[in-house]
Amino acid sequence: MIALYKIKDLYEDEMKDLFQEMGYRTACVYSINNLMDMMVNPMVIITPSFFQKELKDIPNPIVPIFINFFDIKRSIVELFEFEDRNDYLFITSNESIDWLRKEYEKDSSNNKVPLTFITNDETISVRSDQAVLAPIWMKNEISKDQMNQFYFIKPSFSSVLSSLQVAGSLVNFIEEVYRERYQVNAIVNSTHDGVIAIDLKGTIKIANEHAKTWFSFKGSQVYESLSY
Repeated sequence: MIALYKIKDLYEDEMKDLFQEMGYRTACVYSINNLMDMMVNPMVIITPSFFQKELKDIPNPIVPIFINFFDIKRSIVELFEFEDRNDYLFITSNESIDWLRKEYEKDSSNNKVPLTFITNDETISVRSDQAVLAPIWMKNEISKDQMNQFYFIKPSFSSVLSSLQVAGSLVNFIEEVYRERYQVNAIVNSTHDGVIAIDLKGTIKIANEHAKTWFSFKGSQVYESLSY
């Protein structure tokens, strides 16, 4: 399964149609709780880079969507037609700012736009000659009194395609991993002996029901409580 997390304003219908045409099950998810309810399924998550921090405790593969420098430059041309401004300010996530700066530095075109990148954690001080841009997925994160200063942009669909291709290639891998995990659990739980497997750090990775009973643990508590 492919979970589209908080991408309502970002080609959601197009992504669903594309994946369904290719035979992938797809679900649109808008909250952590709903995502957690789906965790029993093998799943790859696609989300804007801004929301990666919300998913830091999710063990499933996460494929982020970024806006690249050329998307920003294209949007500036469409919005402002290179009107006389001394600077354009683009607000982005911590995860993508370094890449954007490198892309900007490598732009050798004659019409290089004056562009400054800051993270959403930095204090915003906007001059009258600046235009402030941000990814469309940050729209709900901006206060109402600042909204009139912002222009929200999104990547082109061709830019997003690379993330979709990565997600598609991961689905089969994740399903195979889950299959192997279920097979191992079935074998471990079929024996009448207590079985515990630990990794090199001494953390318990597998414990069958007999072992859990002997140690008086329930569910995943055995993994959290028995480590060296």
